[in-house]
Amino acid sequence: MQTLTQSSLSTEYVQTLVRVAAAVPYDPSRDALAWAFTNAAAFPAQQPSTWYPGTWDVWPGPLYYAQVLIGPANGGVVLSQGKWQCWLRVTDDPEVPVLQPLVLQIV
Repeated sequence: MQTLTQSSLSTEYVQTLVRVAAAVPYDPSRDALAWAFTNAAAFPAQQPSTWYPGTWDVWPGPLYYAQVLIGPANGGVVLSQGKWQCWLRVTDDPEVPVLQPLVLQIV
């Protein structure tokens, strides 16, 4: 699993590539995204309780990146220093996958 490191003073988008497995071409960017963060030291015992809305970044071309703004400025999700297990929920119909794309280390 990938680990990203970010300063607690910085506000940046955290992104992960979302791959779609479908028999026909499908654009997931109409699906709602939500992110949650749990203490990585407690993983997997701790379950997400608070979900934050995410957005899609589809540039360039047919790649779909789910993203969330992390940090103290401009409405970002503020996380204390430490390692956080990131959870990504993609709400589609009928599937609603919850993925664990990465660990975020706030320093």
